[in-house]
Amino acid sequence: MKKKYGYGDDGYTSIYGGKKVGKDSIVIEVIGTVDELNSAIGVCRTLIKDPEVENILVNIQKALFKVGNEVQSIEIDREVKSGIVEEDMSRLDGWLKKYSEISGRLEGFIVPGGSLGSSYLHMTRAICRRAERVLTRYLRSKSIDRHICLSYLNRLSDLLFVLARYVSKIEGVEEEYL
Repeated sequence: MKKKYGYGDDGYTSIYGGKKVGKDSIVIEVIGTVDELNSAIGVCRTLIKDPEVENILVNIQKALFKVGNEVQSIEIDREVKSGIVEEDMSRLDGWLKKYSEISGRLEGFIVPGGSLGSSYLHMTRAICRRAERVLTRYLRSKSIDRHICLSYLNRLSDLLFVLARYVSKIEGVEEEYL
């Protein structure tokens, strides 16, 4: 397949179904922010050597592609082919429960930091929160009140916070509280 370069120089790009949209459109902002989130998780994977955490992060990255599929399907008003399902939500909830218990009681507001891996997880959590805000704005523009992808991003940001705490714990880095 030959790649055509320069397409998009006019400030437009195509999404599923060939629909042309402005690069400054909210749908591209959502897709781009989710892509940024996915890339940040990739950085976390390279920094954190715990095999369980790496497996979780790979699963999350694959699920984030489903979020992108869902958003594009909404935009072109087509049935989603591969989207977030209840199994994805259950998996997140299971990880949240497990790693919250391991990380222990929260003593107050945590100052983001610690090891390099936990610091990047905190940064990734902030990107996830931004993705959640942009997706909320997009869904409201489509008169959609609730959507599974919004729930997924909300719980994912909680999980990233919990994983940052867990990584600090396994690396022997003490959390800093306000």
